[in-house]
Amino acid sequence: MKKLILSLGYYRGWKILFSSLVLILLFLIFFLKFLNQKNPETAVHIQNENSKFFYENLLKISNKESIRNSTEIFTVTVPHHLLASDLIAKTFKQIEDQQPKNIFILSPDHFDRGKTKITISNIPLETPISKTLLNKSLINKLKKIKNIEVNNEVFKYEHGIGAVLPFAQIVWPKVNFIPILIRKDAKKEDLEDLIRFLNENIKNNLIIESSDFSHYLNEKDANKKDQETINIFSNENPEKIWNLNQPDNCDSVNILYIIKKLQTLNNWDTEFYLNRNSQFYTKDNVNETTSYITFFNSGEEMEIFDKANEILLAGDFFTGRYNLENFRNQEFLNKKINEILNKTKDRKMILNFEGYLDQQCVFDQLKLCMEEKPTLEFLKELNVVAVSLANNHSLDGGKDKYNFTKNLLEKNEILVVEENEYEKIILNKYNFEILGLNDINPITKERNNIYLKSLSEFLDQKKDKFFKKFIFIHWGRENSNSLDTRDELILAILGKYNFDGIFGAHTHIASNLSYINDLPFVFSLGNFFFDQINNSEQMIRIKFFDTGNFSLKNI
Repeated sequence: MKKLILSLGYYRGWKILFSSLVLILLFLIFFLKFLNQKNPETAVHIQNENSKFFYENLLKISNKESIRNSTEIFTVTVPHHLLASDLIAKTFKQIEDQQPKNIFILSPDHFDRGKTKITISNIPLETPISKTLLNKSLINKLKKIKNIEVNNEVFKYEHGIGAVLPFAQIVWPKVNFIPILIRKDAKKEDLEDLIRFLNENIKNNLIIESSDFSHYLNEKDANKKDQETINIFSNENPEKIWNLNQPDNCDSVNILYIIKKLQTLNNWDTEFYLNRNSQFYTKDNVNETTSYITFFNSGEEMEIFDKANEILLAGDFFTGRYNLENFRNQEFLNKKINEILNKTKDRKMILNFEGYLDQQCVFDQLKLCMEEKPTLEFLKELNVVAVSLANNHSLDGGKDKYNFTKNLLEKNEILVVEENEYEKIILNKYNFEILGLNDINPITKERNNIYLKSLSEFLDQKKDKFFKKFIFIHWGRENSNSLDTRDELILAILGKYNFDGIFGAHTHIASNLSYINDLPFVFSLGNFFFDQINNSEQMIRIKFFDTGNFSLKNI
C-alpha cells in the first residue's frame, strides 16, 4: 500500500511538472508570436537557384549608355524571364544613380495563388542577396485598400518578383521594397484605389513593373504585337491599353494600364530602351517565343542615346533668300552647325529639302535657290543622309536644276526621296523605306497633286524581316498646323494601307507626334531650318530595336 501511495505521488508530481512545461511552452509560443508581430524576424525565402555572383556579374558587365536626364525616373519596366537577365541588368544599370526611398515591384500573380485580386507581403523577402527592408507605414496603408490582402506564402513561388528583386537589391541595397502581385482577373475598377495610392506616394520612390510581353507566338508575329504595344502605350489615351490582348501582347494588361495611367496623370516622358525576342538567344527555330520591352517614365524629357540605331526626321530646310548672306559667312555657318549638333548628337538625319542648288544665287522672293558650297557643307556636317524633293519648290529652277540638285546630292552620298517614289534607307542592320508624296503642285502651287496609284505600287514591294514603311508627305496650308477637309480625306485613304508612320511637311508650323488608330502621325514637322522666324528645329527621333521595331519621340 505504501508503495502504491508513493507511485501515485510520483505520478501526480510528473503530471504537474508536465502540465507546467506545457503552459510554459504555450506562453513562449504566444510571447514569441507577439515579439514577431512587433519586430518581424521571419522572412519568405523566394525559390531561386542562382547565386549572388550571377546577379553581380551581370550588372558589372552591363554598359551605361549616354543619357540626357536620368535623375527623376518614376517607373521602369523590365522582364522577369531570366533568359533575358542581361536586359534586366542593363536596364537597371541606366538608372543606378537614382536614390529612391522605397521601391514598389508590380508583378503578375502568375498562377492566381492570391485569394484576392491584389496581394502584398508584410514580412521581408529573402533572396540570394539579402532580406528586404520594410516600410511598415506604406504596407499598413496598402492593407486598408479594397481588394488587397496580405499573403506572404504566395511570394515564395512567384518568379515575377524572384527574378527581378535580386538585381534591384544590388543596385539599391538600402531601399525598402514593397512587392505587389496582381491577378489577371483584376479589372479597371479593382485598380483605382491602388493607382490613387501609388500616385500619392510616388515622390522620391520608384515603381518597377515586372513584365514580359508577347507570349507563345513565333518571332514574326510577336514582333508585330510588340510594335502594336509600343504604339498603343505611346498613345495619350490610357484606355487604349485595354485593347491589348493577354498573352499575345503582354502577360499583364492591367499592370501596364496602371503604369500608363500614372504616366498620363503626371505627364511623364516615356523612353523606350530595349525590345528583344527570346529567339535572339538561340540558333534553333522557336515556334513559341517570349518578347521583352524595357522602358522608363521620367519627370523630365529623357533620352538614352544610341547613335548607331537612331535616325532623326526633320521638317522644312532652306538656306537661301534672307539667309544667303549668313551662309556666305563661315563664322555663322560654324556656329549654327555646333548649335544643332549639340541637339542631334551627330545622329543621321532626313529632312525636307525646299528648293534647288546652284553655284550662286540671287535674292528671289518666290524661287527658292540655295548656294551649293555652304549648303552641302551644312548638310554633311549635320550628318544628313537623305532628303525629300517631293515638295512644291523642287522645280523652282526648272527640270534641269532639279536634276542638277539631285545628282549633286547623290554625289555627296545624300539619298534623294522623289515624288511618288520610295527610297530605301539603311541604318546599321535595319532597312526601312520612305515614300515621298506631294499634294502641292510644284508648277501651279495648287493642292491637287496626290497620285493614289503610287501607294498601291509601293505596298506591292517585297517587305523583308526588318522593313518598315513611312510616308513623308508635303501637304496642308502654310502657317497652319490643323488638317482641313482635303487633308482629312487624304489621311483617311492613307490610313487604309499598312504604313508604319505618316510624317508631313510644308506648313512651316510644327505639330506634335500623335497616334491615329494607333498609327504614328505628325501632320507637320515645321521648319527645321528656314529663313523665317518660326524655326522650331523640331525633330522626330526614330529608334530601332533588336526586333526591327521602333519607337518615336519628339526632340
